[in-house]
Amino acid sequence: MLNVLRLNAFAMKTRFLLLLLILGCATKLRAQSHERAYGPTGQIYRLTDSEAAALYAGKAPAPFREAWLHSLVDTFHNPGPRRPLPAGHYLYRYAIEENIWTELVSRNTLQVWLQPHHRDLCLLVADSTGQMLRDARVLLAGRQVPYDPVLQCYRLHRR
Repeated sequence: MLNVLRLNAFAMKTRFLLLLLILGCATKLRAQSHERAYGPTGQIYRLTDSEAAALYAGKAPAPFREAWLHSLVDTFHNPGPRRPLPAGHYLYRYAIEENIWTELVSRNTLQVWLQPHHRDLCLLVADSTGQMLRDARVLLAGRQVPYDPVLQCYRLHRR
């Protein structure tokens, strides 16, 4: 009788360990498939200035055209490019689950800051090295914003 009890205890331990092994493998497989389903893997394509201007000018999202995918710049498996991109307009294409997403991203060499002012709109414009630009052509809704040498910013008077 004692041998039968030992055999049953051994069989139960073996079944329990086998069940733990199967559960561990299933969890690992599920984690890998989840990573693939949600991990953005994609490409970055460069757009011409005219293509980007046409996309920015549209009121509604433009229908996607395969012709935009003419200049492959980089591929990635993380949320961004592997190396810094030069100034220009880019399409990021990546998959999340069964969907393919396309995102328009523009990299500029200019930086613009809005300055606090009680009455007027004041902007500072700098290049990539941090030098303030005094001769830039600044437009807001098609209206020229003049440079104010006293405040050293581009100022649009409130009227």
